[in-house]
Amino acid sequence: MIRRYDDGLEIDLYTLEDNEEALALDRAAAQGEAFRLSFHRSTFHRRAENFTEHLLFTGRIDGRLVGLAAVGFKDVVICGELMRAGFAFDLRVHPDFQRRGIGRRIARDARDYSRSMADIGYSWAIDDNRAVRAVLELLEAEVVGAYRYLVYPIYRHLRPRHTPSETSFDEVHAHMVEVEGPFDLYADPRRGGNLEPHVGSWIVRDGPDIAGCSAWDNRDILGEVVEALPLRLRMARTLFESPLLRGAELPHIPQRGEHLRSWYLFDVFATRPDLAVDLMRHMTHLAREHDIDYCHLAHIESQTWVSAVRAEVPRMFAPELRYLMLAGWNRPEPFPRLERIYVDVRDL
Repeated sequence: MIRRYDDGLEIDLYTLEDNEEALALDRAAAQGEAFRLSFHRSTFHRRAENFTEHLLFTGRIDGRLVGLAAVGFKDVVICGELMRAGFAFDLRVHPDFQRRGIGRRIARDARDYSRSMADIGYSWAIDDNRAVRAVLELLEAEVVGAYRYLVYPIYRHLRPRHTPSETSFDEVHAHMVEVEGPFDLYADPRRGGNLEPHVGSWIVRDGPDIAGCSAWDNRDILGEVVEALPLRLRMARTLFESPLLRGAELPHIPQRGEHLRSWYLFDVFATRPDLAVDLMRHMTHLAREHDIDYCHLAHIESQTWVSAVRAEVPRMFAPELRYLMLAGWNRPEPFPRLERIYVDVRDL
């Protein structure tokens, strides 16, 4: 056992025998408010297996599993310096045991236990997720950077002017680093990880200009199930199902209980906005063939070609979500501000 607290909370390392209880807790700890999601996983520990080295932690009270956390380890380059990072994720507390400091204590003990294995610790939190941000800030973390992802609805096919071709993960990754780098934070996802969810990679060229991306299917790792929708989306769904619009090409709006069918697009780059548009038109066609309803396009704020891609779809159905990077280290100087972050698909 790692630690036992006076109120009976016991922190320990996760074992395979914890899986079924962990899956049940994960389903109970739905995320969000008006738009609320629960998660469907093949096993709870599968996401941690994106990283060859990882640790999972449990919190129990009177033998009942009430909290979880995970840390994955990988090599990163920060401002030109090679370092070892611990990525914290999957912090969960059962709704019946929230507001008792359980999440804070599990996160702190996971950090302390992992500290000797990494030079830095970091996590991602959605920009308006105040509870997660508060926990991480209590752990001496600070906001050091951000990324965004565009939720891109798949509902019609527009023909690209230049047709992309399928290629290798390695080729897309190499071009992406060349076009969008150098990065203040970089991690090679091919090293120390599991790339089984990789769907494919594509490149489009026009003379010296180029754009490309890879696709990742996260559904067996962290499948999303709709628990609640905001009123505006429920009203839009009713309208879309009316006889007047039935059969029209419109974005798919899920219903409660539905498993979302999505791809994450990563290593996305473009030297021209119109080539980024061609690439996304091609990805829309491929996604429709695979019954995918949405693509999540991960990008950093300096990638301005994203605005040309977003202009192709209705903004109401194409929100941009901003995620903050919270990080800390043991050095006396402040953690550097990271303006250009490579978004590691294993983190998503």
